[in-house]
Amino acid sequence: MSVEEMKGSKNNSNSAAARRKLVHQDTANDTDVPISAVSETEANNGLSKDIVTDAIVRHKAFRWCQDSIGGAWTQVTSEDDLTIAPISGGMSNYLYLVTLPARIKPLGDEPTEVLLRIYGQISKSTLDFLVHNSVVFALLAERKLGPKPYGMYHDGRIEEFIQARPLGPEDLKEEEVMGMVAEKLAQFHSLDMPLCKKPRWFKSLVRGWIRDIQNNYDLNSEVLEKLSLMAPTFDMEKEFQNLLGYDLGNHFNEWMFDYSSSGKPGFKYSPENYPTKKQQYYFFRSYLKAQGQTDVSEATLAKIYMETNTLSLHSHFLWGVWSMVQAQASSIEFDYNVRGIVCWRGIEVWDGGMGWLCGVEWGGVVVWCGVLVWDGGVGWWFGLSYGELFISSISENKYSEEKWLLDSQP
Repeated sequence: MSVEEMKGSKNNSNSAAARRKLVHQDTANDTDVPISAVSETEANNGLSKDIVTDAIVRHKAFRWCQDSIGGAWTQVTSEDDLTIAPISGGMSNYLYLVTLPARIKPLGDEPTEVLLRIYGQISKSTLDFLVHNSVVFALLAERKLGPKPYGMYHDGRIEEFIQARPLGPEDLKEEEVMGMVAEKLAQFHSLDMPLCKKPRWFKSLVRGWIRDIQNNYDLNSEVLEKLSLMAPTFDMEKEFQNLLGYDLGNHFNEWMFDYSSSGKPGFKYSPENYPTKKQQYYFFRSYLKAQGQTDVSEATLAKIYMETNTLSLHSHFLWGVWSMVQAQASSIEFDYNVRGIVCWRGIEVWDGGMGWLCGVEWGGVVVWCGVLVWDGGVGWWFGLSYGELFISSISENKYSEEKWLLDSQP
């Protein structure tokens, strides 16, 4: 994340005295306050709204940096002495650059600036998610594959700030960059991490998010009961021996998004940027070469291609559900509803394939059905929408298992 992309720190109407008063009200979960406690118009029957004020940010930065870094940071006597600037780019968490006052010099090798990450509600959705995230982050840092953690807390962390710039869509197309990303991904996949080896994370994570959505739409329990059963009905974790295709498909999906644009919705979507078959094969070869496989057959590449472009749809599904939760819970200036719509529509066209979509309405509920065709397979796409709520499921060559959804119309 580049310094140039950082927005200047916004002055808050809270005075220094008000901030000091709020410090004494700091709780173990002060970024996660029920919406109903904020205003009646924002009440949403279940989900909590992220509340991240200037006072909360300053207090956490002051307390965490002193506790976790020590050294010169302990010489800061007031929260107001710290320079804190928001960093753009975070869509699940709240990011800030925290800098020591210029008059205070390091006593040893402690940093003069760090990144403060305050978790949004979705990053704290389950204890497993929170623990796994922290464990993976720490181990990657230990192996010099990620920024150094200075302090970890249940609602955020202090970490090394690396001055850089994010890769844009045009960067991702360059073969040199593609090779580097593929090599790094292969390195990550080769790590032996102390995590659950049963491939159940996708279904567990998405079902948890859907429960959050259900709590927010409890008046529509009958419809939502069907949504819970269908998400996802296609069990990719049983169909595929490993989830390489999901990571590859998720990466390729990001080729279509440019988050450097200012103003709403907070991103630019260009489906024509989805990598061609030739580009994907180059990426696959680079990945397999990094794993020591140099003599790769056409059949192997074709298999990875089919798996990648099937599971890229699951990536759209996951981020579509994520967008729905974030639209209710996040205070970040980003149009999550539009991002979710793009996820549902993002499966329509890509290299070597196309899709058709139709919907039938009954009593306000729309049942959607689509067929996807590409060189290597045929996929079926199903969804239900009710008002602003939209959930879908993807399968490849699984019509018989999904047909119940069409038959379930009242």
